Amino acid sequence: MKRILLVLTLLLTGCAGFADPNQQVSESSAEPSQMTQASTDSTAGEASNAPSQDAEQANETSKTHDASKPWGPCPDVGAPTGDLPQLELECMTGDQKVSLANLDTHGKPMVVQVWAQWCGPCREEAPRIASLSKRFEGKVQFLGINYKDPQRDLALKLVKQYGWEFPQLSDPDGAVRGPFTVLGTPTTVFISAEGKRVHSRPGGWSDDEEFAEAIKEHLGVSG
Repeated sequence: MKRILLVLTLLLTGCAGFADPNQQVSESSAEPSQMTQASTDSTAGEASNAPSQDAEQANETSKTHDASKPWGPCPDVGAPTGDLPQLELECMTGDQKVSLANLDTHGKPMVVQVWAQWCGPCREEAPRIASLSKRFEGKVQFLGINYKDPQRDLALKLVKQYGWEFPQLSDPDGAVRGPFTVLGTPTTVFISAEGKRVHSRPGGWSDDEEFAEAIKEHLGVSG
């Protein structure tokens, strides 16, 4: 009888022992679910970051662009004025060369944006450039110079992506570095209505208003 009771006790203890592993498996199987939920929450947080207003405006500009006009067109030229250098650069579209000395500002000041598609800060402020070029349309001319950029096809894609409808020139050799005091990209160059370089400013802009204030300060135009 004692032996029977001993055997029954051992059997009951053994059965009870199997409950712990099952419980551990159950707890363990819950962890991936929690991790998945955390991952989902994290992804949802990232997805909730809406595009900036500047980026949305740039995308809209790209969508409404006149298909009959090329992206990155040549700037208008005229008789030499001011002190801009006799430096020929090819239009980004590749159809002709233009001398900076012959740029026709149509009696309006000009903002020259020196940039490159491989330049991270240039890409960051690309929507802002698109926004400001529209904001000052009719008051200030905008011109882009693609600087030391061997991949013109990628540069044109960036121009289209961010809705830059203003003229673009290509400077693969960095020829404007001296005349425009280009220390790196991006660089903004302010040109007066008389065709004179007023100021060169390296680096990007923190927001639209900082850029607009600089245009007002150096070119005397509010937008």
